[in-house]
Amino acid sequence: MPESQLRQSVKESLASAEESVTYLNKIVQDLQDYASPIKLTMQQADLEALCNEVLFRRDLPSNISASCHVEDDAKIVWTIVSS
Repeated sequence: MPESQLRQSVKESLASAEESVTYLNKIVQDLQDYASPIKLTMQQADLEALCNEVLFRRDLPSNISASCHVEDDAKIVWTIVSS
């Protein structure tokens, strides 16, 4: 096999190996992300604001009316969020 053909074959093999290593690194990183523990924290939220955000996030059809009323003593709630 001539020198130039051998050199090209080695370059192609190295490029293929590099692509495989990059792909495997991505798989390993994805698995590490998936396996890492979820960190949960609690925070206060305004229940009425959350309701309004959910109800009025999209344009409602004209034949539908929505409202949200939360008693004052129930406005602040604790929510659990992942960090």
